[in-house]
Amino acid sequence: MAWRVAFLFLLILSAAANLPPAFAQQPPAAKGSNLRVALLIANSAYQDADVKLANPVRDARALGDELRRDGFEVTLRENLGKEDIQRALDTFLATIAPNSAALLYFSGFGIQVNRQDYLIPIDARIWAERSVQRDGIAVEKILGQMHAKGAKSILLIIDASRKNPFERRFRSYSAGLSAIDVPEGTLAISSASLDKVHEDTDSNPSLFMGELLKEMRVLSATAEQVFLRARNSVARASNGDRVPWVSSSLTEDFTFSQPPTAEAVPPHVRGAEQVGPSASTVKAAPSSSTMPGETFRDCAECPEMVVIPAGEFDMGSNDIAVEKPIHRVVIRRPIAIGRREITFAEWDQCAAAGACKYRPDDRGWGRGDRPVIDVSWDDAKIFLAWLSQKTGRQYRLPTEAEWEYAARAGTASAYWWGRDAGSGLAGPRLFGELR
Repeated sequence: MAWRVAFLFLLILSAAANLPPAFAQQPPAAKGSNLRVALLIANSAYQDADVKLANPVRDARALGDELRRDGFEVTLRENLGKEDIQRALDTFLATIAPNSAALLYFSGFGIQVNRQDYLIPIDARIWAERSVQRDGIAVEKILGQMHAKGAKSILLIIDASRKNPFERRFRSYSAGLSAIDVPEGTLAISSASLDKVHEDTDSNPSLFMGELLKEMRVLSATAEQVFLRARNSVARASNGDRVPWVSSSLTEDFTFSQPPTAEAVPPHVRGAEQVGPSASTVKAAPSSSTMPGETFRDCAECPEMVVIPAGEFDMGSNDIAVEKPIHRVVIRRPIAIGRREITFAEWDQCAAAGACKYRPDDRGWGRGDRPVIDVSWDDAKIFLAWLSQKTGRQYRLPTEAEWEYAARAGTASAYWWGRDAGSGLAGPRLFGELR
């Protein structure tokens, strides 16, 4: 059974298609020293394995969409054999210019041999460790070639620490991937801890990719912050069962997103707008005519949403080690956040429709308009998919920064009411409706 914990279910709806034209248009990828290129390889249909992986292709497509919005020139290739991978890599390396940013993503099977990591093509015939060295693609070799091309920022994302059928054929083996010796200017993340593996569960996107994409959308976050926060989010959501591995030798900050110019932000969403600190459902403002503070629903039974403008705030604390350092976060697009947490009544609609298979117990506290409890991350994803299909709008869970931006409501103190905690303040306000 999936691990469940009592928590307030928050979600966000992305509605880029209905945003004003200035937000719908994406700038073309820059050239020269500002060039951003990415190669995404997703392998799921392995010819010598009795399993087809569920997540690689879907995750790669979602990541490709996000990277294109961030100005990357993206090449996405699916289900490649060794020769095709090598050709894709050769073409990719040829596009890397001095001082550019280059990102490589691989999802599929990976194996370590003699503490070296290898990406496995779909046509690999692996019966021994020497087969891995013959048919696999060495990760460190690829990174060395990217570095030799003069890339200023090298980003590596590997989701290859899956339990795989090849390793079971070995007399002795080390599960998962080993530490990668990254060249200078490289930031790498693997979907699991060193020497650990995980199951390839059927979710869209996967837990790892879902958390990574949410953090990439935090405008001012550096790539290192994105990877570290994604790691922490995956660890929390899996109850510590999965803790992605992160390594960095970056010498300068790199950010995925770029702030819009003042001209690109419609006047009605500039600056900060005072709204309450609680959140339950969130989504982008449905149209350019929707004003901050306005509320709406996508259907009669849907969660009520309140519009929050684009803006910025200082996130973090120098008093708590894990919150350091204080950094500026920019929310570049208007969003709408739920006036209340997802309720039992709203969850029960999903269950009645046959989409949500899990019906949480209210523990005697009552159902109706009370916030739903004891639902897992996987349960939440099912609810999100159902609500998105029902409304024709794309709902998702909010990032930590998006929730805090709404909760702070323009304040800079430790709590929205001031510096000190006190009775009768946090509970009623936090769980009440936004005003």
